[in-house]
Amino acid sequence: MKELDDWIGFAVSVLNLATAIIALKTVKESKKNSTTKASSKKKKK
Repeated sequence: MKELDDWIGFAVSVLNLATAIIALKTVKESKKNSTTKASSKKKKK
């Protein structure tokens, strides 16, 4: 069972790494779009 636990730990670490990378990419994209979104919100008001 130890091998299974090692695989689960490895899979979890890979998933955490993937989610961190995706989060960083989305943050960068949202920063690019945030300026346009902010200006559009001001125009609506």
